[in-house]
Amino acid sequence: MVTTNREVMETLIAESLDYIHVTAHTSRRANLFKELMGGYSETDFNDTTLRQYGNTAIALHNAHYRHTGLADQSRSQAKHAWVNQGGKWLLAARHSTRFQPY
Repeated sequence: MVTTNREVMETLIAESLDYIHVTAHTSRRANLFKELMGGYSETDFNDTTLRQYGNTAIALHNAHYRHTGLADQSRSQAKHAWVNQGGKWLLAARHSTRFQPY
């Protein structure tokens, strides 16, 4: 989330990605690169649980994002779905909901 190296991000994200933000905005893979490249200066994931079901892994955690150049910070609970395709783990879906205060 904090890398500005698109080549690295491309190796981690599935072609069919659905990325749902706390605002309910949904990004697809191509849009995500534009939206996130350099958008975060730091992220913390806490209280992570991870469950694997064959070639699928579901991660749930509390997230704290620090946005580059913005005063606001966001805190949310996020669920990430990872799939193993050809021996590589790829992010296939993400959904988050914000904590209050945002």
